[in-house]
Amino acid sequence: MKILVVEDDADTLTYVARGLGQLGHTVDKVESGGEGLHMATNSPYDVIVLDRMLPELDGVTILKSIRVAGVKTPVLFLTALDGVNERVAALTPAPTTTWSSRSRSPNWRRACMRSAAARCWPRSNRC
Repeated sequence: MKILVVEDDADTLTYVARGLGQLGHTVDKVESGGEGLHMATNSPYDVIVLDRMLPELDGVTILKSIRVAGVKTPVLFLTALDGVNERVAALTPAPTTTWSSRSRSPNWRRACMRSAAARCWPRSNRC
């Protein structure tokens, strides 16, 4: 799968991108909301892993913007925020959005990502 990871914490970004790469995925990574929005709207991805709190634009704003632009790529929110209100705000813009707390295991995050991607397989912009 081709995956975009948008994460401003350098250690987390490296960890997630390395793990996905070791699983055989092609990974593009960016550290700001503006870069993430640009990449998500200008390149096709099978899954987007998106932090909730980012410089320039937050994850929910990015998600809403890419949906308005017609991008239906599944999104996995990977974030330290774990409150119900944060989850509802992130899940509301699209049915192909999944939520995973950073405190969850890597196996859980992989399962969430596979689940999100499977909802849109075979890949199409009409998920």
